[in-house]
Amino acid sequence: MNILVFQQFYTNSKEAGISRFSIFADEWAKQGIKTTIISGSINYMAGEKKRNSAFKLFWKEIEEDNITVIRVYASSVGYRTFIGRVFSYITFIFSAFIAGMFVEKHDVVIASSPPIFIGFVAYAVSFFRRSKFVFEVRDPWPDVAVALGYVKSKTIISFINSIARLFYRKAKLIIVNSPGLKEYLIGKKGIKEVAVNIGSKSVSLSCENSSGFI
Repeated sequence: MNILVFQQFYTNSKEAGISRFSIFADEWAKQGIKTTIISGSINYMAGEKKRNSAFKLFWKEIEEDNITVIRVYASSVGYRTFIGRVFSYITFIFSAFIAGMFVEKHDVVIASSPPIFIGFVAYAVSFFRRSKFVFEVRDPWPDVAVALGYVKSKTIISFINSIARLFYRKAKLIIVNSPGLKEYLIGKKGIKEVAVNIGSKSVSLSCENSSGFI
């Protein structure tokens, strides 16, 4: 089986804030499952571009046994502002779509949100490449953005709600990271229980630790 993951802010085991898909990919690799991760060129915590990203639409950052990480262009202009970050999301979508159409065909395409817009590129690639679309929800949008005061326009809120409903409807499976979020999607968003699965936070005990804590 081949899996394609779209996650804008993917980090590996050597970086701060390791992505759980880094651990998932390691475990899948042991089972002979090939994973390709398409991620952006901006470090989420530092807001800085990855090295070798200048003038490149996409490039391979990691290629090892059954795991490939592809970085794609995303704007860093005004990244610390709300508008700048939205623009970064949009540029990532276009770059990621092109990269997704050039990689080999995968059996499953996963969109890891937020941001909610990442569902566009994952669903589009799954549609054109005739793959199964899986939508991972770690935060319910637009609810989180509204609660934090980032989005106040009723028109924008309605638009994002429509986008989220589209992804929920098109996904073969919806993955959440907690029972509470599963209950929220079923109770507040009207998602059928059979369509939602819980992918809990994972911990790798195989990581080297010089302190001897593990």
